[in-house]
Formats: sequence, structure tokens, C-alpha cells
Amino acid sequence: MALLHAAMYDAMVATWDAKRSYQRPRPKQLDPALATLVPAPSSFSFPSEHAAAAGAAAEVLAYLFPDRAEYFQGRAEEAAQSRVIAGVQFPSDTTA
Repeated sequence: MALLHAAMYDAMVATWDAKRSYQRPRPKQLDPALATLVPAPSSFSFPSEHAAAAGAAAEVLAYLFPDRAEYFQGRAEEAAQSRVIAGVQFPSDTTA
């Protein structure tokens, strides 16, 4: 659990550092008519904090449980894609 939480924490630190540098608006900020499935956060869009946390978790879990690596990667991709589908991030935000 310590490895998992440390990786996710480090991913958040890096993500928020990049958010402050790039300051990319969220889709709803660029098009106020866009309907989102969840409330759009007031923070910047790039890079996706959800995708970063899920990706970090998937990497650590894949290292610890190599026979389930593909499963963890798939769940991380779903977590990232959920933010795009919800309309609160661009695909490039989650890919980064």
C-alpha cells in the first residue's frame, strides 16, 4: 500500500506542477454550451489528474502482480477515458 500511495502522490505532485505551467482551460470553459456529465472542476485541464493517478496505480500494481498487468492497465485506461466521456477533459489531457 505504501508503494501504491507514494506513486499516486508523486503523480499528483507532477500533475499539478504541469497544470500550473500549461494552464489549459477545460472544455466547458472554451464552450460554455457544452453539457458535462459531472460538474467541471475549476482547475486547469492539462494533464489529467485522474489519468495520472490511475496510471501510477496501474504501474505499481502491475509490478507487484505481473500476471494481472494487462487488467490493471485496462482499468487505468477506463478511468482516464471516463473524464473525456464526462466532458471535463480533452483526450490529450488523459494521454499525457
